[in-house]
Amino acid sequence: MESNLIVTLNPRYSHFTVLQSNILHVYDLTTCRLLLSREFESLKLSYATVLCDTNLFLIVPASNKKLKYGTSVMLYDDTQNTCVFEIEFDREIKQIKCSHERLLVCFDSRVFVLEFNSLHSKLQFDTCETIGGLIDISPSYSYPFQSMPKTKKKSKKKKMLSSSSSSPSISNNKKRLLNKNDSKKSFQSLLSDGDVIALLGDITGEIRIVSFADRCLFNNKIVAHDHTIEFMKLNIDGSLVATSSSKGTLIRVFETHSASQVFQLRRGSKKARIFSIAWNQNSSLLATTSSTGTVHIFLIPFNKIKEGEKVITKRKEKIFGKKSLFKIKFPKEEIYYCEFVGSYDLISNYLLS
Repeated sequence: MESNLIVTLNPRYSHFTVLQSNILHVYDLTTCRLLLSREFESLKLSYATVLCDTNLFLIVPASNKKLKYGTSVMLYDDTQNTCVFEIEFDREIKQIKCSHERLLVCFDSRVFVLEFNSLHSKLQFDTCETIGGLIDISPSYSYPFQSMPKTKKKSKKKKMLSSSSSSPSISNNKKRLLNKNDSKKSFQSLLSDGDVIALLGDITGEIRIVSFADRCLFNNKIVAHDHTIEFMKLNIDGSLVATSSSKGTLIRVFETHSASQVFQLRRGSKKARIFSIAWNQNSSLLATTSSTGTVHIFLIPFNKIKEGEKVITKRKEKIFGKKSLFKIKFPKEEIYYCEFVGSYDLISNYLLS
């Protein structure tokens, strides 16, 4: 059953938005309190998110009645009720992700990386065909980390942006959302500076990890699965990446800087489609939902990894995978997504029906 609700989290995981055609609602993630509602009379939306903790919304207008992604990305200022900028592309957008500094726009076989302060595409990646847009950005408070697919064959680069280089800078125009105060987080970043990206490699089941940090440069390839990568999720600071294949029975966790596998988690023995993977804030828990209607929650001894201690894994867990700490069962007919709420180790499930 196709959903008429679209739920997205903002880059800092402090708010979530609920879209229903041309109506947008913004909620506080911790309390689920409604912060504001807006109705766009002449515009139907396929995507919207709050840009960090500001009154700026990143939105993608819908292309048809089924609310499929259109061909443009807009930044909307709610306080002034105006569009700050709009970027037009020559093809349908499949997915977008953003941090407080960068925007990733995914197409069928290409990903653009744009910086908000200049609106120029600094990087372009030719990718394998992706139906839903397989990209991810780590929600780090200080440093963005990107995850996207890559293809075997290289194609000629084609300029897709139709916006001019004179697009307005928004770096100094951010406004606070409802006087919400910042609070320093102890998990802000374990990697010192720069970006880390994770993308699919040259062969099936392979991912590639690239770091642009000045003091920590690396370019690693990891054979993560025997089957096609179906889902990948970076943790808060981008130091770990969790992957699952189209088979959906195992979730593997790798260190991004060393390219070594640190955990193998078993979701189940039967094939299933993974709908979501979520990390808690200190990366000690990992949750996943699938087409079996079950939410699995796994215990991750991340403190041992962070402190450089050797993680002892039983031989049985290496072969078959570590079982979940506990699981929650829901009706199979629905699609569930999960996320950890704020600084608490609480699971927030939302249903798309």
